[in-house]
Amino acid sequence: MPLRSALLTVLACSALAGCGGDDEGDGQPRDFRAAADEICVRHNERLDEIRQRSTGRQISVEEAVENLRAEATIKEEQLEDLRGLKPPPAVNGYLDRLERNAAGYREAADEVEATRGRSFEDFLNRMFNSENAARREAEALGLRHCSPAPLN
Repeated sequence: MPLRSALLTVLACSALAGCGGDDEGDGQPRDFRAAADEICVRHNERLDEIRQRSTGRQISVEEAVENLRAEATIKEEQLEDLRGLKPPPAVNGYLDRLERNAAGYREAADEVEATRGRSFEDFLNRMFNSENAARREAEALGLRHCSPAPLN
């Protein structure tokens, strides 16, 4: 998979993270979901900006590394904002997964930089599994906009 296509796949799979919904008796307060939705939408817009910079063109390994690190930073800031809402305990596992995913993007940036892009396919496979697990967890919690789009 060419580096540009791989990077776009990664960015697309994570750019759709967001949160929201109604209290349906599952322990998730409506105000938490509404506040989380606002946070996720704001951070999704920032992720979309990164993706748009790379759309339709070949990017260098350096730019791929820069984009991965920028996305990791956005994910970390989103996680910090979500945790700042003092979420109910039922959300902790999901937030822990988001933290691992953000760390995975940082690790991938280091790997891609060190191998000049040769390790990117391995990264995509790991993130495919982790992002899909995050999607399932978010859906189980009723967090509609915090679940990344399913990866194919």
